[in-house]
Order: sequence, then C-alpha cells, then structure tokens
Amino acid sequence: MEPIRRRVEVEGPYRLVASLRLSRFGPGDPTASVDGPLERFAKAARTPLGPVALAAWRDGPGAVEVAIYGPGAPWVEARLRAILGVDDPAPTFTPTHPRLALHVPSLHAMRLVRAVSLAEWHAVVILQQRVTFAEAAASYRRMCTRVGELAPGPLRLLLPPTPAHWAALHHPEARALGLDTGRWEALQHAARFARSLEAAADLPEAGLAREAVGELLSRCPGTGPWTRGLVLGLGLGDADAVVPGDVHLPHDVAAFFHDRPHGSDEAMLRELEPFRPHRFRVVRLILSLGRRRSSEGAGR
Repeated sequence: MEPIRRRVEVEGPYRLVASLRLSRFGPGDPTASVDGPLERFAKAARTPLGPVALAAWRDGPGAVEVAIYGPGAPWVEARLRAILGVDDPAPTFTPTHPRLALHVPSLHAMRLVRAVSLAEWHAVVILQQRVTFAEAAASYRRMCTRVGELAPGPLRLLLPPTPAHWAALHHPEARALGLDTGRWEALQHAARFARSLEAAADLPEAGLAREAVGELLSRCPGTGPWTRGLVLGLGLGDADAVVPGDVHLPHDVAAFFHDRPHGSDEAMLRELEPFRPHRFRVVRLILSLGRRRSSEGAGR
C-alpha cells in the first residue's frame, strides 16, 4: 500500500520537533523517533482503522511534509493538523515576568498537539505514576517488545500496546515488566475506558472534547488529578490543563519564576493563575527547559 503524502502549510512560528518531542516516551521509545537537527519526527500508533506510522519533516519555514503508512492513514490524515499542532493558536497574553518574556518565541513556536491515540497516552501516563521516568519508560519498552508488532511502512518502529494487551496482562507478567499492583490495576481500568475516551477526544468542538475527556478520566479508577492533567495537556492539547501532585513541577515553577529551590501545589497554581487559559502552555515551556530528576515518582 502506497503511503498518503501531504504538504501541510503552517502559519507563524512553528518548531516541529519541539512541539512533538514529548509525544515520544523517552529516548528509547520504540514507537517513535526524533531527529532534532533535521526537524524530523516519526510515530507508530493504533487507530480505529488499523495500525499506522507517521513521518513528518520540515520543508522550509512555512510547511511540513508528511508521509503516513498503513490502513490507519486516512484516519490520521483527517486529524493531521491537530496531531501536528499547526492550528494551535499562539497565546494572546503579554508576559510581564522577565524570564518568561525571554522565552516568548519558544512559547509561540512550541504548539500543543493531539496524541494519535488518547487511550495509548493514558496508559503511558499511568506507567509514570509514583516511579521515576526511567523506570516507567523501561516498562513501556518491555511491553512494546513483548507485543512485538512492527508498524507499517519502512520506518522500523514498533506499534504500541493496545488496551486489550494491557487488559490481558496477568499480575505476574506485569511484575516481570516492572509494574507494581497499583499501576497494573490502573491500566486494567483504563483499558475499559479506552473506547469511550477515544470517542470523546474525537468530538468536533474542542471545548466539548476537553470536558468529555476530563469527565471520563475523573470516573476512571486509578486515574487521579495528576494523570488527568497530563492526559489533557499532552494528549489532547488542552492549553489550560493543570497538573497537581507532581513531585518536581512545583519546585521547577518556583525555580523558574523566583530562583527558589522549593515550591508547593498551592504556590504553583497562584503563579500560573495570571496565564489562564494558557496555564499548561507555560508549564510545558518550563518542562522543555529541563527538570530535576530524583528517585521519587510523580503523583496519580
């Protein structure tokens, strides 16, 4: 099957890899590849029409070239601009804090994107609950290798696990992958919500989609405010999502705005309030600048 090839026009500043980098689950993610200097990004995913692999690269300042492989290509093509983030509007506020003002070009060029599969991203975030990023990414790599399905096309990527794969995972098998009981159970619950979550994400009006997805995530056992915020922000492109309960983020926000080593959720929310409805956009900028790592994990 020949790939679908498209040239996507882009208005305003746009950095392809910066916008899509967090769609890859760490540098060893077998479902994605990134080439920063060449501004290339590739991702394998599952769609309602079947598996797909997407390759995107910059072609001059005003366009992105795309090749989409596999039976899921028409599904991705219909949502391509949201997946690339090219229609994400730039924030309208004028930053008054001098450090944020320095990063206005990045704030405008790093667009918020929609995950090809929100159910996949939900599982990826659950894997990061209460453990280090490296531990979570290692478990994900093991699961992708266990499934062992190559994505269509020439990109040599593995397909991510389906919700059915997570649902069929027995507890001893989960332990072998490095998953504790809490995350294994949360993945089981998430698998049951996957179809409804994908349908909600596909609602035609962005505000309704965010509301419906947020409501479903709130009802899913094992998915708390931290997981919900990251799924909405990084998976659905919600510019105003908040991420309470993170071990590092309040300290990163305090360090960014005030050069203080410690912060709190309450202080972080106060600091971000003036940027509503772009609070997550500011958080994502701070995340892109690098964050401290420790042996402690994130929230739920």
